[in-house]
Amino acid sequence: MELEYVDCDYCKDSKTKPIYNEGILGLSQCIRCGFVFTNPRFPQTELSRLYDEKFKIGVVEARDRLKKITGKEKEYSKCMKQEGDIVNRMIEKDFKLVLKYKRKGKLLDVGCDNGARLQVAYDHGWRDLHGLELSDAVVNTLHSRFNLPGSKKRFQNSHLMEASFESESFDVITLWSVLEHMTFPFENLHEVARLLKKRGVVILRVPNVRHELGRKYVRNLSLFVLPKWLRRILGISDNYRPRLNELFDLTKIPISEKGSLDLEYHINHFSDKTLCKFLEKAGLSVEESRYGDMFVFQEAIKDKLEQWFVGFLRFFYLISGNKLPNLSSQLLIVARKT
Repeated sequence: MELEYVDCDYCKDSKTKPIYNEGILGLSQCIRCGFVFTNPRFPQTELSRLYDEKFKIGVVEARDRLKKITGKEKEYSKCMKQEGDIVNRMIEKDFKLVLKYKRKGKLLDVGCDNGARLQVAYDHGWRDLHGLELSDAVVNTLHSRFNLPGSKKRFQNSHLMEASFESESFDVITLWSVLEHMTFPFENLHEVARLLKKRGVVILRVPNVRHELGRKYVRNLSLFVLPKWLRRILGISDNYRPRLNELFDLTKIPISEKGSLDLEYHINHFSDKTLCKFLEKAGLSVEESRYGDMFVFQEAIKDKLEQWFVGFLRFFYLISGNKLPNLSSQLLIVARKT
């Protein structure tokens, strides 16, 4: 499958350093601004086909096909079920954040999936609802799910940059776990700013790159430090022990030992710092930055060791006089058009 190499979308610089790889896909960091992104990656046309395939044959089956391409050996079914359960619990809570800033108005959900979040808005009395999703099957379902006038114009199989919306159309735009998938995140945020009414708000949720890479580093550290018998008790099955010079160089760890950051779908990897820089450059003022789930070292170590390590980090930063970086698994940010 064809791949493409790209420059940093924030500062447009081509100078990057590789920090992680997964089969034929890699993760690079811009030397100039620090933004982390998948490079090389699948081109936009291929990503669009993959998203439509995901809805037609199912997430697990679609990722299973990509697993053969990228060389990954990770089973997705269990983690995808857990992810689905978490998302279902978050939807109602997330909409309370929308209501905190806007009690009513015109709402656009970019990457609206099957319409579950739009349904919550509908149940709260919102009727001017719009959605974008890259799947004809999903869009057809949305037309029949919501009995709203002009539904064919409300729900579109389209990228945000190609949708037929006029300037200053929306009071609220939401991107729930979407921006990490977009090939041009800054251009899309600039389009969000164009589409928002004055004082309109955008709410975003994205994975936190500090968490993504942090659990890799901690996993390597646990394999390096802990004896084999203790790793067995803690449920760490890997027998590979990194060398000292490999602890913080994730490009040197064997593919089968690394797990997955879903690089086939996640092509942008934000920290709270870089995401706020993107928003401000697009003309949006950050109103609120929330923590998502607490730092969890998935599949690396057990709960007690996780708690000990997070406690150690907090103590270390406390005595050093510095603020602990946001290590939550998700970033939740609200920004407003001024």
